[in-house]
Amino acid sequence: MKPIKIYVFLVLMLASPELVKAEGGGINFSTTLDFTSFETNFGLLSGLNFGYNINSSIYFGFALSSNTLYKHNINAYDPNIDFNPTFEFNYYGLSAEYFINPKSQVHFSIIATGGISNTFLSSPYNKDLDSNLYYPDYTKGTTNLIFVPGFRVNLNLKKFYRLSLGVSYRFIPNFELKDNNLLDLSNEKPYIMNESYVNGLSISFTAKFGSF
Repeated sequence: MKPIKIYVFLVLMLASPELVKAEGGGINFSTTLDFTSFETNFGLLSGLNFGYNINSSIYFGFALSSNTLYKHNINAYDPNIDFNPTFEFNYYGLSAEYFINPKSQVHFSIIATGGISNTFLSSPYNKDLDSNLYYPDYTKGTTNLIFVPGFRVNLNLKKFYRLSLGVSYRFIPNFELKDNNLLDLSNEKPYIMNESYVNGLSISFTAKFGSF
């Protein structure tokens, strides 16, 4: 979790009690941490966003997010190597955000992101010492559409710096990932991951830089 501590430290270092109002639009970028869950597992998504404010109320941009900083093992195993695969997830797409009364120091916004998600189950290279057999690393994955609507509370700190706290819902329709090489730990049947695993709420913290 060290990268998270560094991120929070840098964000707080830039904070200032001298509050200023937003300007009238321009190019900006942001970094985001989403605290979420994948079924019963804790999840952390880190993201980058780059875009343009047409004016102080309307934003369009590109979003990228992944669970690079924190990954977990799923509730299934590969009987060949007795290993629980790692869950890997990312998505990218276009974002639109509407700011309500953005000239205020504290204001609200509605954001929506739509794009492509990639979900992978991965196992590392492994050697079975008893049988002296090698099992190469592999990745089983699927690509789907994703929609992430959300709501944010924004705080203008400087002309080039804004903090946001938000809530969003991650929705991936018709999602299914099945791997016949994996067995579910709960019933010893072929493992199937469905929508309930990947859909869910997120609490996000965002630091935005540029012209708003």
